[in-house]
This record gives sequence, C-alpha cells and structure tokens, in this order.
Amino acid sequence: MPRPSATRPSPTPSRVQPSPARALTAGPVSLEAGGGPGLYVTTADSVGVLAALSAASASAAREQATFEVVAGLNDPKCLSLRSADGRYLRHLSWRLRLDERIDTALFRGDATFCVRPVAGTGTVQLESSNYPGWFMHRRGGQLWVDQNDGSAAFRADSAFRVRTPLTA
Repeated sequence: MPRPSATRPSPTPSRVQPSPARALTAGPVSLEAGGGPGLYVTTADSVGVLAALSAASASAAREQATFEVVAGLNDPKCLSLRSADGRYLRHLSWRLRLDERIDTALFRGDATFCVRPVAGTGTVQLESSNYPGWFMHRRGGQLWVDQNDGSAAFRADSAFRVRTPLTA
C-alpha cells in the first residue's frame, strides 16, 4: 500500500511587488533610463533625448520630461505618451519625436508602444506597436526605435524605469 505523502507547509507568502507594466497605467509619468540614473526621457527641439534631471531642475524641464500615459492610439492594450501641450511621442524615420496628432494609421502606429517588462530588473521596454521587435532605444543621449539584436547591451539601452512624474 502506498505511503501517504507528508504534507509540506506552504511557503511564507512574500510581498508581491507591482509589476513595471502595471506602473505604466493611465496618468502622468516620467521615464528614467534603466542604466542611467538621473537620465530622463524628454525632448529637445521636438526630438527624443535623455537629459539629466531631478526635482531641483527647472520647472519647464521637469514638465517636458513628464508624459501622460493614455490608451494606445493603435492598440488600446498598449499605450501612447502625450506631452503637456497635447503632442505625442512617436517614431518617424526611427527617431523619437513629439508631433501633433494626425489621424492616420501610420501616426497611430508610430505613437503606440507596448510595455514589455524586463524580468528581474524593475524596468520595462517599450516595443513599437507597428514594428514588432523594434524598441525605444537610447543611442548615447538620443532616443530611437531600433530592432532588438538580442544582446545584453541592447536590453540595457532599451530599459526604462517608471518614475513618479517630475512635475508637481
């Protein structure tokens, strides 16, 4: 007759940390480069860049690095990032930039990003909705949408931490 198995005590429940994907819900947010503490997604002359910012930075600079997360223009399961002046962060010729909304399929696709949590890092990657496998990616201090090459360097340069908005 088989022996009954011993009942193992259940492990102590651990505190569940919110996933980065949940942190990118509707509302204001700032994005910090995963590998660059203090470097935030912002724009200069309407193109996407990373800039060193903090709570002590000028109000205008902090506002420019704060985006409103809204349902994706191309896919409501994804997101779009809208600036305080109503323009959208989108890619055009692979470069990230802020543009006025145009009601075309191309614009909606270019301005929609799908959140991909990076396991174990507390960061997310933002994948282009209309070009799967292409991610918001830093090249030095500039922001582009580049194809994932599978390398650790690419993963690091396309990872962002979701932060509370820099504006009050």
